[in-house]
Amino acid sequence: MIKINLLSEERGKKVKGAVAVVAPPIVAGEAGPVPVAGLVGIILVFALVSLGLFGWYYFQNSQLERRIKNQQAELQKYQEAKKRVDELNKKKEEFQAKLDKIQELKNKQPYPVFLMNKLMEVLPEGVWYTSIGSTKDGMKVEGKARGLKTVSTFYDNAVAIPDLVGADKGMGNIKQDTSLGDVYSFTMTFKFIPGGEKKQEEETDSKGKGTKAPAKGKQAGKAPAPSSGKKNAGI
Repeated sequence: MIKINLLSEERGKKVKGAVAVVAPPIVAGEAGPVPVAGLVGIILVFALVSLGLFGWYYFQNSQLERRIKNQQAELQKYQEAKKRVDELNKKKEEFQAKLDKIQELKNKQPYPVFLMNKLMEVLPEGVWYTSIGSTKDGMKVEGKARGLKTVSTFYDNAVAIPDLVGADKGMGNIKQDTSLGDVYSFTMTFKFIPGGEKKQEEETDSKGKGTKAPAKGKQAGKAPAPSSGKKNAGI
C-alpha cells in the first residue's frame, strides 16, 4: 500500500507562498539619538543669558535704589534748609517790625527838637522862657524880657520864622514885673508847622492835583511884616 504525505507538501506550499517580513538593518549615523554635548551647550547658553539679564536688572535696581537714597538725603537737607529759612524770615519780620517802630518814633522825635531849635533861634539876649506848653490851638510860651525893646526884638524874630505860624497874632499879655525892675513878662501862642503853612499846602496839593503855584505878589518863605503895636493874648 502506497502512502502519500500531503502535509509536507502543504507545508511546503504554505512556506513557499508566505511572505516573510524582515526588518532592515540599522546603519549607524543615519538616524541616531541627539548628542548630549549639544543639549549641554544649549542649557549653558540659556543659563548665561539668564544670569546676564538677572545681573543687568540687579545692577539697574541697585542704581535706582542709590538714586532714591541720594534724593531722599537731598530732600531732607532741603527741608532742614527750608525750616531755617522760615525761622530767619520770622526773625526778619520781627526785626523789621521793631525797625518800623523805631523809625516811627524817630520821625516823631524831630518835631519837639525842631521846635526847641526854633524857639532858641528867635530868643534874643535879655529874654528867657518861663513856660513852654501845648494848647488845643497849638503852642504857648511864656517868658520874661529886660525892657520893652527886647520884647519887640523877640516878637520880630518870631514873626520872621515861617514855622511859627500865627506868632504875629499871638503876642500879648505884656506886663511889667515890678519886683524885678525893668523886666516884662509876656505870652505868645502859635502853631508849629515845619516849613510853614505854604509848604504844607504845597505838599497837600502835590499829593492831590499837583504843586500849587505861589499866589501873585507873595514870595514863598517870606514872612508877613510885623505889626506895630502890642496885642493882647488870645488874639
